[in-house]
Amino acid sequence: MDMKFDLSRQNLICLVRGQRRFLQANDTCSKVNTYSLIYIYLYLSIYLSIYLSIYLSIYLSIYLSIYLSIYLSIYLSIYLSIYLSIYLSIYIYIYIYIYIYIYIYIIYMLQ
Repeated sequence: MDMKFDLSRQNLICLVRGQRRFLQANDTCSKVNTYSLIYIYLYLSIYLSIYLSIYLSIYLSIYLSIYLSIYLSIYLSIYLSIYLSIYLSIYIYIYIYIYIYIYIYIIYMLQ
């Protein structure tokens, strides 16, 4: 068996079809070397892992930075506006209530 690394078109066709032997009338894809298929699998897995790791790291960093900046700005503006409006309305209500209560108590005590 020949142990050289063969990325020929026939080997790739046989690899994609998932067979080691693909016979036609003219035997275009003759016996494919098992070691070549193993090397092709290893080459594709290493290439895809490196490519995907680099691509995903760059893509995710750019996408997440843009997405998070837009999302956080919108979310925080809406959240803070609602939260502050509710908080301030409750705070003002309690403050006015206490102020009126003290004012009425002082007026009642002075009579």
